[in-house]
Amino acid sequence: MPPPRLLTATLGVGLLLAGSAGCSTRPPTSNAGVADRKNDDPWPRAAGELHRESEVLACRRVLEQLRTDLANNTDPQFQPASLAPDQEKPLQQLMNLSERELGELRPAAYTGLDAQHLAECYYLRDVARSLGVAGLPPERQARVAFDWVTRQVAAEPWVAAINGQRQIMPPAPPSLSLARGAGSGLERAYVFLGLLQQLGLDGCLVGPPEAAQRGWSYAAVPKPNALPRGPFWAAGVRVGPHVYLYDCWRGDAVPGPATNTGGVATLAQVKTDANLLRAWRDDPADPFDVPPADVAASVPFLAVALSSAAPRFRRLETELRHDAPGVRLFTDVVALQDRFAAETKSAVGFWNPPGEGFSTTRALASYVPPREGGSSEIAELARFRDDLVPRDLFTLPDALRPRPPSGPRDPGDPGVPEASDRLQGLCAAIYRASFVSPPSPRERLQRGQFAEVTPLLIQRRAGFLAGLERLRTDRSRDDDLTRWVASARELYTTLLRVRVRESADPAGAAAAGAAVEDFWKKEVVAVTALVDVAASEAGAAEATFLLALCRHEQAERAQLAYETAKAGTPGAGVERARERATAEWAEAVGWWQRYAPYAAPQGRHYLARPAQAARLAAAASQGQARATQ
Repeated sequence: MPPPRLLTATLGVGLLLAGSAGCSTRPPTSNAGVADRKNDDPWPRAAGELHRESEVLACRRVLEQLRTDLANNTDPQFQPASLAPDQEKPLQQLMNLSERELGELRPAAYTGLDAQHLAECYYLRDVARSLGVAGLPPERQARVAFDWVTRQVAAEPWVAAINGQRQIMPPAPPSLSLARGAGSGLERAYVFLGLLQQLGLDGCLVGPPEAAQRGWSYAAVPKPNALPRGPFWAAGVRVGPHVYLYDCWRGDAVPGPATNTGGVATLAQVKTDANLLRAWRDDPADPFDVPPADVAASVPFLAVALSSAAPRFRRLETELRHDAPGVRLFTDVVALQDRFAAETKSAVGFWNPPGEGFSTTRALASYVPPREGGSSEIAELARFRDDLVPRDLFTLPDALRPRPPSGPRDPGDPGVPEASDRLQGLCAAIYRASFVSPPSPRERLQRGQFAEVTPLLIQRRAGFLAGLERLRTDRSRDDDLTRWVASARELYTTLLRVRVRESADPAGAAAAGAAVEDFWKKEVVAVTALVDVAASEAGAAEATFLLALCRHEQAERAQLAYETAKAGTPGAGVERARERATAEWAEAVGWWQRYAPYAAPQGRHYLARPAQAARLAAAASQGQARATQ
């Protein structure tokens, strides 16, 4: 068995990380010199701060300081724009805004919700930068971005337990879907549209005209046990007059003529040629069930986050352009609609139905509580964060679990629920510190920080594998755990009994509680073994999956660099790019093979994980073949 200090250190670090997640260590800003700064330009300082760190707390701190500086320095040259009175009505009508939402867009001063929007835009900007698509044709950029979304966001909606019932939850904003690594088709579309914005491409949702008034859960042809598509059947990207189509629910580009760039269909083509979708409609495994009439009548729908329509973000975006590639924060929605309609020669709608709280426009505010700038009163964000670690992820000893009666003479066994909950909490704290607390390994690999996250994941994987090795080699483990469970049952039974009469015997209740706490402190070795049993397999599986995903992303980029070099000037650079792609694909294949034994067990908690891993493993093998061509 490991020495007692091992668990103490492990849990101490884990709980410290879990407790400090998102907390800033930056000292408070001093008021010294405020008077001297009244005539200073505050923008370079704000831009410099955001260049160094751009997570939510940093964005909030910078915007609060900027708000203070701009209030102290009223020189017009430094002030961002507010929403002009003549802009209000066109914007309100186009976006279906409530008076409250219009009030969010009016001021020149930055708001609490703005910090959430700014952090999310930086997140997606980093993703866009990591893709390595600069200089490629827009159609190619869009396809690379879409494929990235389908790799990083598995097709699995968030289902939460509410009042004992499992319910499909509303669409989350892009940053949350990316943190979860899974989402519905509509959530994938939200991520895709946000990524297109950072690439400077015009994105849209695609559906029949009636979609304008339909909410996220609409299903024209509902299937048993299937998530509704919602009012849309595709997402699109405009390139000149063409709107290229991607099915975020199916996870593939809509097939078009071979003469099209990449074989991706345009909206005009599928509206006039029903045969383009025939193969999908005839697919027995996943038939495309959107009515042909809906496809023929479909139009593009614009969909943007509320904060991006605030004119004040135009100034901030301009000030941040030196941080190449610049982050895109502002969308002139009226001009976007005009441009889209003029290029495509078609009607263009906007999707934000009145009362739909989880449209692209409202999703961010609807998941954020008022104290953080949002409007959520029912704690979706807290529930979402809790569900990032499945409640049944960790395996606890059967003797601690309740057992229902097996017959009329069997009273059953209530188990030891308080001990179980405490062990679950310890395991969850370690797991959260390892994989969930920001900046999480998933976020870092999505941002393209491969050199930093790879050794981190290797280290964490080694730690969990060491726990599994301790279980394999410890001969006395079973006896120790049996003894610990028996002692825990006795102590908690005594505690429960004295609690019943606590008012009559407060000293006895206090002593029983102290005995329980003393037991946990003294039994560190046994608790280490329990945590190893409960958490090591889950931790090793997650670390291995993320390492495979990380290596796969590096291989995708190496392949793109090779294909780009091959299409250019022949030379030694092409051969070096081919060799790098070949090596990266070999690494990816190897890591997917290491993950394969974990896929089925993880699938009990992350339902889409086995299919996602199988698809990516197959893609890695195909990538190896492409790298030799």
